[in-house]
Amino acid sequence: MYFDDIEDLIASESDRTTPIDKRPSSWLKAGAIFGLAGGLITGTLGALLTFTSWLTWIGTLKQYEHWLGTVLLVATLPLMAVGAHFLDLIEKKRGTQSFKSRLTVKSGSRHT
Repeated sequence: MYFDDIEDLIASESDRTTPIDKRPSSWLKAGAIFGLAGGLITGTLGALLTFTSWLTWIGTLKQYEHWLGTVLLVATLPLMAVGAHFLDLIEKKRGTQSFKSRLTVKSGSRHT
């Protein structure tokens, strides 16, 4: 393949970019889904493993179940925080108003 052929294959700059204000990038959506779904899954599995470790009588298995359940429960909070952060980035990129700013009442439109 020659250099001239490569130039024909490369799309122009306008073909490769999408308007920023139209929709968020797919990696933002993937990050939000990964964080929130991962947080729900790890929390559920962590609670389940911790509960089953209370019912297990075998010493070594009980230790590993309890350890893994605790690690999964602790991993829930950072995953949920990452998902919430990506949701904030999506909202910021779309330019929508936050919930708090929609609740504030302008001083001129208040009824007494």
